[in-house]
Amino acid sequence: MAQRFGKPRLNLGARFTLSIGLVILAASAFVFASVYRLQEEQTLAHLDTQARALLTQMVVLRQWVAEYGGVWTMQPGDSFAEISNGYYLKTPAMVTKELSKRSDALGYYRFHITSLNLKNPDNAPTEAEREALIRFENHPSPLSELETVDGAQMYRYMIPLETAQSCLRCHGDQRGRRRGRARRLRCRVRDSHRR
Repeated sequence: MAQRFGKPRLNLGARFTLSIGLVILAASAFVFASVYRLQEEQTLAHLDTQARALLTQMVVLRQWVAEYGGVWTMQPGDSFAEISNGYYLKTPAMVTKELSKRSDALGYYRFHITSLNLKNPDNAPTEAEREALIRFENHPSPLSELETVDGAQMYRYMIPLETAQSCLRCHGDQRGRRRGRARRLRCRVRDSHRR
């Protein structure tokens, strides 16, 4: 009698056990992927809320400084507009830049204000910022994205910053600058959940 050599056959119990194992594995993978996606969505929502709050605070601070015609400090800091009796006048842009620099050094967030019509060439927009500014001219809704900067994940949130009457004290000499015209304020928040 000739022996048949072929693939070994699993008995019914082994096939049932294998089938149950595969179903459990697939269900576990689905649950893991769903939880991961939900966590990603919650992290982005948290970053978005945090960026909105920080930008709101910065806009309010800038308005306050502008309405008072600047803020006088006892230290010159990085820059100042004028000096009088040992005090240094800081404009809203200078205050924003110094607070951003300090916050970034502490590892929290940074702000950047730019425009298509610059007063300070150091604030020139990147190509992506230039595209956002052009978009803001017709569609003044916020923009957001995740980006990698120096190996760290950052959440970028950009809003159009309209020129208020109090802004024209310093920016009234800029060609095309008028009340209501959009500039761009960007906030980058470090994503501590992705380190």
